[in-house]
Amino acid sequence: MERSLSDRLFSVAVLSPFGAAIAYLYYRKGVAFDSFIFGAGSWGFGCILKLVLCHGVVRRLRHDSTSILGVSALNGLVSGLTELGLALAFFAFLPVLSLWDVVAFGVGIGAIEASLVATSPNPLRDTALEKAAGELEATVGRLSGVPRFVYGYVLPFTERLIAAVVHVGTRGLVYVAYHSINPLPFGIALAAFFFADGVIGYRLLHQGQLSDLRILNKTYLVLAVIALLVLAGFLLYWPEGGYQPSSARSLGGG
Repeated sequence: MERSLSDRLFSVAVLSPFGAAIAYLYYRKGVAFDSFIFGAGSWGFGCILKLVLCHGVVRRLRHDSTSILGVSALNGLVSGLTELGLALAFFAFLPVLSLWDVVAFGVGIGAIEASLVATSPNPLRDTALEKAAGELEATVGRLSGVPRFVYGYVLPFTERLIAAVVHVGTRGLVYVAYHSINPLPFGIALAAFFFADGVIGYRLLHQGQLSDLRILNKTYLVLAVIALLVLAGFLLYWPEGGYQPSSARSLGGG
């Protein structure tokens, strides 16, 4: 089915901030394209592992009202351990990164994820959330005028920005955890996935609660707060002067 002009313009709008961020980091901060590529690669491998576990384990569990909270929590843990675990594996074999390199690593993840959302008509197809996502789409489709524009385009656009901030903050925390040999930053990053992808996101969407636009609004607000907290945590944990080859845990050069 051919996409409408508004959908094509939305795809361009979603990708534009990432193009701008990549250009800024490359031309103004001197970040190599490798940082973006490695970030996207870690996300890709992490998603493959996550899909295997979700389809093989999480999807087979009961999703009724008595078990959905536990299943959602497990989904959040699986999502966090796979995505963050692969980022950790990549960091172990990369040279020492600057602050902007780590930011680019997260931006690369946000960019590849946004490109898939912008070009795929149904990214949740064949998942346990397909039906609930369809119900939410139908709710938005029944709106008209400004509300339809806001819920059909503005909030999905905002969601991609929130997700990008989460990716930057959580990967930054993982990088700090690796080089400082401190599990707490990793735990903070994992907690973000536990709530965002699990207890909040998976549970509310599967139960169809996000079709209630009031709950949807509150959900976006909570996710934005989580994004700002992990980004702030990353910046607070980052040492003044960054990590140096002589003192950082790294297999690569400076």
